[in-house]
Amino acid sequence: MAADAEDGEANAHAHSWPGEREPSRWDVDEANTVPAPTFLARFEAALTHAEASLVAEQRTSRYRTLYGIDHLATAQLPTTSCTYPLALLSNGPVLPPDDELVDLQNTYRQSFERHIFVRDFKLSDMLGSSNRQPPYLQLAVACVAAVFSSPASDGSSLSASEDLFAAGASVWRVVLETDNREARNVQAVVAAMLLCTYGTLSGESVTQRTASGLLSNVITISRRVHLTDFRYPSNEPLPAEPRFAAKNSLISYMVLVDTLHSLHLGTAPCYSVYELFFNLPRSGHPFRTVYHSILYGHDPPPDTANSEDPLVLIIALLTDIVYTQICHSTDALSSAKTIPFRPMSSTSQYTRSSDAFNGALGRWKQHFGNCVEPDILSIFHFARLVLLVPGLYSVTDCTMVVNLPGMSSEAAEVAWIVLDDAEKALEKPDKSMVRWLPIVLYTSGLVVAGFNLLNPRLGGLRSLVMFEHALSRLPWPCSRRMAENLRQLREGPQQRRNAI
Repeated sequence: MAADAEDGEANAHAHSWPGEREPSRWDVDEANTVPAPTFLARFEAALTHAEASLVAEQRTSRYRTLYGIDHLATAQLPTTSCTYPLALLSNGPVLPPDDELVDLQNTYRQSFERHIFVRDFKLSDMLGSSNRQPPYLQLAVACVAAVFSSPASDGSSLSASEDLFAAGASVWRVVLETDNREARNVQAVVAAMLLCTYGTLSGESVTQRTASGLLSNVITISRRVHLTDFRYPSNEPLPAEPRFAAKNSLISYMVLVDTLHSLHLGTAPCYSVYELFFNLPRSGHPFRTVYHSILYGHDPPPDTANSEDPLVLIIALLTDIVYTQICHSTDALSSAKTIPFRPMSSTSQYTRSSDAFNGALGRWKQHFGNCVEPDILSIFHFARLVLLVPGLYSVTDCTMVVNLPGMSSEAAEVAWIVLDDAEKALEKPDKSMVRWLPIVLYTSGLVVAGFNLLNPRLGGLRSLVMFEHALSRLPWPCSRRMAENLRQLREGPQQRRNAI
């Protein structure tokens, strides 16, 4: 009996992962014991291939025991020889050769890196030396740059971006799983945000879900390292150090990507404007001070008219509007029955918040409307549109739009203004890379379609061709799918339209 117990214990230890403890009354004592010198070498060997077969055998037996699938063929069980996290790298896509990756980095410098916020990251310095380039950063840069490379007729450039995104996301997760010190590396944050940019604008549901996981991880990292909690000492002047400006631009870009991800997927933003403590990227004024000034009826500082600062403020307003509408459900907002004797009801609170947002948008237009470019004005008018039509952030087709409250001629007029702003912005070729144009154009097109369906005398859906044309000029993958959806809506059978 004793011999059988010893054999069982030895067999259990043979199949256990290095460092894995079995719960017992000695567990605490074992946890506080320094591992043997050979522990690290055994763990590294097990992490690669040395003990992978034992772990795979143990996993297979657990599948059979847990799910009772002894009658199934072994081929139906997971067959990868690697364990997590290296399993993420198994069956990965074929990557382009190194010289093509270098060419894509040059394409990135000549295209996407010149745009607002991104140009302040100093990413060229990060990519300057090959021995300092994390592999996930190279793949993230190549993924975004492949979108702007010369498009092939067979769509190979989009396929390359998808492969680079899948590889970059997997490498990013593997590196952070095996060495959590990378979570304090700014290159890991930048790479994740670039991958989230492409993933959000890819139009593919699987890619967008992967981007959602990356975005949640990187925002959690930013909170743990207090990236958004930094405040300058009160006894020092506003700093002009490039590293502080780059940090503020990075936070601004993270808020922008988070807002776009919320609009594309119809989810709540991860960031709340009330947790952000950073300085505006160009003027250096505290973001919270300037934002509260605009929101509560005060004039912003006169030196905040540079394009970066107004964009941060309008993105924050849009995020706040969406976040407030999610907190106050659309059903409650659209209900005809109101209780006037409850000043703290959801409807009353939303009404007060809407009034504050309307005033803030008016002050933003008064101070910045004449000094920003049309692409920034398009997102300002889109914020007005979201405020006019509560719940617009979550719509994906025309059927959902017509059932929302606030569908009026004013909303349709604002949607046409968004299109006008976008067309003015697209007169400059480099503005086609603006990240928010696809979602603002597509949603505005749905508003016009919904209003025309509610008012058949306006000519139907033929006017959607203008939104299709604007979307077709954008390089992002999602814009093609959005243009195709509008085309199908415009050319769909009459009974399909009448069913709405």
